[in-house]
Amino acid sequence: MREAATELYTDLPEDYNTSQLLVDRLARGGGAPVYRVKRAGAWHDVSTAEFVDTVRGLAKTLMSSGLMPGDPVAIMSRTRYEWAVAEQAIWFAGGVSVPI
Repeated sequence: MREAATELYTDLPEDYNTSQLLVDRLARGGGAPVYRVKRAGAWHDVSTAEFVDTVRGLAKTLMSSGLMPGDPVAIMSRTRYEWAVAEQAIWFAGGVSVPI
């Protein structure tokens, strides 16, 4: 097995995670598209702000349904936009995503 290494472009705190990365991206400007999704047969850009709003809404729903920090949540889906929303929402709510 071959091994490769690349110098880091920046140092990140050990507790930095993808949820914080998304929040930081929103703080830099929420208008930039982060996804392209097909709706009603046409492709549409999803901005960072729209994505985060959707993620936070689902995270609140999960929490109000009883999700507690550390609880596992299974996701059974093909790779798609909704998977990204669900996974980020689980992380925002403190849960652990379990792909199936």
